[in-house]
Amino acid sequence: VFANYSDDEDMVKKLASFKSQTYQADLNAIKALVDFDLIRQLKSAGNRVFIVTGGSRLSIDLLLNMHQIAGFFDGIIAANDYTKSKPDPEPFLTCISKFNISGLTHGIEDSMQGIESLKNAGIFAVGVHNPKIAKKSDLYFPEINEYLTYLIAQG
Repeated sequence: VFANYSDDEDMVKKLASFKSQTYQADLNAIKALVDFDLIRQLKSAGNRVFIVTGGSRLSIDLLLNMHQIAGFFDGIIAANDYTKSKPDPEPFLTCISKFNISGLTHGIEDSMQGIESLKNAGIFAVGVHNPKIAKKSDLYFPEINEYLTYLIAQG
């Protein structure tokens, strides 16, 4: 909240520019939590991989392109693609519908809202990185790479 905020167009442009520059600089510092060799193995076994995020399409595209990992994903559902956020099932149901997904489906989440959204959508909910969600998850792994290794071993 800004008290006595000015609607000066110049100031608004400066603030927007500052936000954009800061955000892009922060993106460079983000390190992947996933081993993309494991993703390659899953994809070569015929699995499809999607992103369902509460972030904007612009933000996720910028992040994926900056780190040159956009090609690992078969599709993306961003906040712009749905109206009700997690824990509502709409984000995941939108993904299933848009990309014609059927059969055994797993979702990976690190937040309680995400786990609830998966479960509300009828998707097997795998929790990672957040011990607080372990009890609500159908399956829990401290690290995402442990889960991916488990999936690969299952064939």
